[in-house]
Amino acid sequence: MTESEIRLLLGELGLAPAGEIVRDDAVRGTYYVFLTRSRDSRGRPIPSEIALNIAKSRFLGEGISLEFVLSDDAGDDIEAGLRATLIHAMGDIVRNVFLAIRHSEAHVWIDAKRHIADELRGQIWNKAADFLAHFELNVVAVSSTAGANIPSDALLMRTIRILSPVEPNRLLAELTERGHVIPSSIWLMRRLDSLRKSGMLVRLEHGTFAMTAKAVANLGSKKGRTSPDVSRMLALAYRRR
Repeated sequence: MTESEIRLLLGELGLAPAGEIVRDDAVRGTYYVFLTRSRDSRGRPIPSEIALNIAKSRFLGEGISLEFVLSDDAGDDIEAGLRATLIHAMGDIVRNVFLAIRHSEAHVWIDAKRHIADELRGQIWNKAADFLAHFELNVVAVSSTAGANIPSDALLMRTIRILSPVEPNRLLAELTERGHVIPSSIWLMRRLDSLRKSGMLVRLEHGTFAMTAKAVANLGSKKGRTSPDVSRMLALAYRRR
């Protein structure tokens, strides 16, 4: 099934991709589909989880696995609302809150001011669960960013500069191998899409990513063996071996 045929069938199922359909070259038969999600007057997501699951099942029958990457304007509001709720209730502990959502599952990441004891983690979990239940989201984990080594946008860009053009799964594997924590593959795809929208990345054919001229200029360069250009040449040579 071609990407145009996938798009056509998605349309028949009432789903309209927001941009390209990205093939995952590392996993045969897997495609990433970007969808814009809205909310009805009662706050329920459109398209619903039921509609997404029906679509996934329909494509599985064709031997194709779809991963939906949801761009939800309300998603930012949900994260902001959860952040405000937790900081208001536990401001002496919580400095910041990040939310990774995959389908109806939510992984809450806490930037804490101090160590989170098990009892406090339980309190955070309960407050987050109460808030997110209004959006039909289930908390599956509450983690601290302390020591988690989650990559920053700058680190993502530096790694992409060396490996580009790079598939998302290859980038994820490289970062994980270096000891960085990626909340989920969907989190990574959303970060990459955000960088693309800001003009720092371009998505190439076959779903690979590369830096734009603007990004290269912003990152700058340097001479010597630690130069990113030298690192990139070494990476290319390694891939050709």
